[in-house]
Amino acid sequence: MRDRPGAIAYVTRPAPVEWELLLFDVIGEPGYEAIVPGGGIEPGESPEEAAVRETLEETGLEVRILRELGVDEGTHFFRAMAVGPTDDEWELGNGEVRCYWAPIAGDLVVWGRRGDLLPSLKRQRVLAYITRDTERGRELLVFEQDEPDSGVQVPAGRLDPGEELEPALLREIAEESGLENVRVLRALEDFEAHYESRYENHGFHLVADKDLPDEWDHVVYGDGDDAGLTFRYRWVPIEPGLHLFERPHPLIRRLLEPIENV
Repeated sequence: MRDRPGAIAYVTRPAPVEWELLLFDVIGEPGYEAIVPGGGIEPGESPEEAAVRETLEETGLEVRILRELGVDEGTHFFRAMAVGPTDDEWELGNGEVRCYWAPIAGDLVVWGRRGDLLPSLKRQRVLAYITRDTERGRELLVFEQDEPDSGVQVPAGRLDPGEELEPALLREIAEESGLENVRVLRALEDFEAHYESRYENHGFHLVADKDLPDEWDHVVYGDGDDAGLTFRYRWVPIEPGLHLFERPHPLIRRLLEPIENV
């Protein structure tokens, strides 16, 4: 088994907090544990095809490629997901190999150098900054909930497997606020550099295409952790000292830029 073959597949699935990564152990071989699926590229085979084939051969799991994470020293790294439902743990080859899912956390260590691109697997998250212009100035749509220490927030949520950023953004807005007539003005560039967390965050500036009430309550739907909760929405002035998610927001001034120029 080669440490750095031609194609490596980071097969992930969502979990309540972090993503989980598909790994396997060779039973009875203490030196071969926590292995990421991967192998050599055969003649006439693309790196993507090799990653899919090797994952099937080594774990018995059929996967599809989501995107290429990068190429390092000739090795292609891919992010992939299972085609169908999976067990939490299973064995192959008459008990010779044990396959399982491991939480992707800062202390995760995998065999050899197959984990070199693990930092790129942070779960993606979108945040929606919906504004309106009134005679009082520009205002931001925020909500509060009954949970202690939740603070003032904007609609936000994690991407589902295989989901693109803007579809996820519109889905989260609809689930958390009931709004569907919203328009994306722009992605907030360099958002991640100013808003670090355990997620890979993507902020977007939006406007509503119709007049909205000053306040309303919405019961969250969907399959997220906040499903069934009631969010109380209102508009607040956009000011430099505005706190969101219980902390000052570093990019709040950018929401005051003229809309015709964004």
